[in-house]
Amino acid sequence: MMRTHRMVGMALGAALLALLLAGCGGGGGSGSALPNAGTASLSGMVYQPAAVGPAELVAAAAGPGAGGEPAANCPVEALRERDRTQLRTGVTDARGQYRFEGLASGESVLVRARLRSGVQLMAQIRLRAGECEADVDEDTTLAAVCRRLANGGEPPLTQEDLALADEAAQACTRFQARNRYRYGGREGRGPNFADEAAVEAAAGELLAAAADNALALARQTRAQADCEQAAIMLQARLNQLNRERLRVDGETRARIELALRLGTEIAPERIAATLTRMLGQEVTPEQARRALNYAHGLVGGESAGEAPDICDAVACVCLGDGTGDQLRLRTREQLRTCVSDLLAGSGA
Repeated sequence: MMRTHRMVGMALGAALLALLLAGCGGGGGSGSALPNAGTASLSGMVYQPAAVGPAELVAAAAGPGAGGEPAANCPVEALRERDRTQLRTGVTDARGQYRFEGLASGESVLVRARLRSGVQLMAQIRLRAGECEADVDEDTTLAAVCRRLANGGEPPLTQEDLALADEAAQACTRFQARNRYRYGGREGRGPNFADEAAVEAAAGELLAAAADNALALARQTRAQADCEQAAIMLQARLNQLNRERLRVDGETRARIELALRLGTEIAPERIAATLTRMLGQEVTPEQARRALNYAHGLVGGESAGEAPDICDAVACVCLGDGTGDQLRLRTREQLRTCVSDLLAGSGA
């Protein structure tokens, strides 16, 4: 098997990775549930992390034979993504290839490989009937971690969660391909894959940068597609920051998209009044301003200095002011009601 996405340009590599994220056979980008129309076979290659940086880091990350080479005799497992149920286990052959037969089509599957050094690499794929392929390397690992962060933590996951993960991970992949993202000043190098915390931090930086970019673009163009993408990335970023998984349902997200497209401004006084009603306690405009400043610093994109908009307001009521939980909503129903209240009379 030829590893084509290592041999072509960055843009084509991103397209191939996006295809894997969406599912074998193409399509599926919306993340909607797929019918179980038969069985799937899943195969691919596992690759060592590329050799970059000081020799001691290379050795720690990949062990002997580093440099992006296939990983032979490496344990591999296929897990159902929504609940992490183990579906298949195996070992790569001498060429670094694995293969699993008889998987149910329609499943979103996480392929996880553990190298002899202990480094864990991952890839995600949505299965369709027939032959499916998913290589496992450092790029697919970062995309898989972005997926997990976009869902705010661990399973169980709903079809709606998986759909959000599809969109957010593909947006992160596209952002990295277009912008040659630098990973917090590491001069274009990825993290040390022997350090799971470093990998999660790099994926978190990527998700945050992609979300900031999506929000800034939507505020600039007000185009429907850009606003839809911004609403998705706003939710992914909030899920990353708020591990209680305060969800934005489809109806609420549609209102956020429209308000963003209209450029609807949300005054701190209105946020304070809404939170007062929702939480049953007095919230002052000054408290709302502090919460807005805190939230904007985390998910605000590039609109600093402008009047707060719907994205600032939603981030504010989901995250509070960073000093405690007293200004933060708790449930999806609260958030739906709060957004409706904030937008009452605005036409959104």
